[in-house]
Amino acid sequence: ISNAVALFEERQEVNQEIHAVKELLEEADDDKAMEQECLEEIQRLESNRDELEVKMVDAVLPKDTDDFGSDAVIEVRAGTGGDEASLFALELFEAYERIAKSLGFRTETLSRSESEIGGLKEGSLLVTGGASYPLPPPTDGGGGGGGEGPLLGPFGAFKFESGGHRVQRIPLTDKSRVHTSACSV
Repeated sequence: ISNAVALFEERQEVNQEIHAVKELLEEADDDKAMEQECLEEIQRLESNRDELEVKMVDAVLPKDTDDFGSDAVIEVRAGTGGDEASLFALELFEAYERIAKSLGFRTETLSRSESEIGGLKEGSLLVTGGASYPLPPPTDGGGGGGGEGPLLGPFGAFKFESGGHRVQRIPLTDKSRVHTSACSV
């Protein structure tokens, strides 16, 4: 919490500087150069304050320890849309499997129920492996980049994929209209 407090204090100092520069701007009268310099300084300080506020939120939010070492089970189920939804579910399932492998994780199909036309009614994929997916580095304005943050495990890499997934396209089963298909993950 000391980091969050230090960031808060730094933000308070920046707010005081913004107030002082605004007072200076009011006193500038007809000095256009001084006005321009004050406006640029206010803009720089406000940008700095915004970055500090983002860092403060990051500092106080709890970190999920499951992100780094836990395996994941990804379940894909065809929803509304009939045969076309089962084809979409198959594409999603295969995409998650490819993504997991490309991130260096191991995959194992736990269950798979296919539809009559070769789609997927439902399927479960176990994703295992050590932490290998880089968490984005903090936004410190210093350029950072390059995956300098901690490495995420399978759960951390895929936890935000849960929920409804939807696609609108001309179906493979009926080329005469646009169709909406849904799946749950």
